[in-house]
Amino acid sequence: VIPAREGHLSCVVELGPGEKRIVVTGGFIDDDRIYTLRIPSRHSQDQRQRQQRSIWTWKTIPPEAGHRATFVYGASLTTLPTVETDDAYVGRALRFGGFRSGGYCNETNELWLLSIKHPKEGCVGPNGYSETIAYWEKIEIERSGICGNTLPMATPRAYHTATLVREKYLVVIGGTSSRDGSIMDEIVLDTHDWIWMHFPIGRS
Repeated sequence: VIPAREGHLSCVVELGPGEKRIVVTGGFIDDDRIYTLRIPSRHSQDQRQRQQRSIWTWKTIPPEAGHRATFVYGASLTTLPTVETDDAYVGRALRFGGFRSGGYCNETNELWLLSIKHPKEGCVGPNGYSETIAYWEKIEIERSGICGNTLPMATPRAYHTATLVREKYLVVIGGTSSRDGSIMDEIVLDTHDWIWMHFPIGRS
């Protein structure tokens, strides 16, 4: 059972054909474990698999030692395309922003990449057995552009929206900060080159 919380992060990742999971983690609570809820699938090879996959089941995955993210709440967690390797499917999600202290303050613009590695059937995972593992990686953004130009950085914020467009661009809109209150800007992150870009968006 997941402990009660607020300001947590949630998204859906795909860990192989017919293996979609709802991911829940973080929030205003002292718990950095990653919880996944299997979404029942009708795509299976036999009746036994169909029965197994028709059940909504929670799984708890502690992040790998040395690969834990900082505490935040009110951040966004946006699904990135799944990566397939020879022995596993790696579901990915990008965390941005959030408050780092109680009282809705100390907002950040940090980016953390969550990877959930799910071994393929019959394959042995990197930990020596067929288990799903999860790990965080902090993404450092380059500030120096071409000809010495300084590239833009995202304003620290929380309780914003973040949507992936064309499987590449993370579009961040709005949010709030303890200093400025409501934030009324838009900024786009190229998740291939890890560069922030400002695009004026017209309003009707």
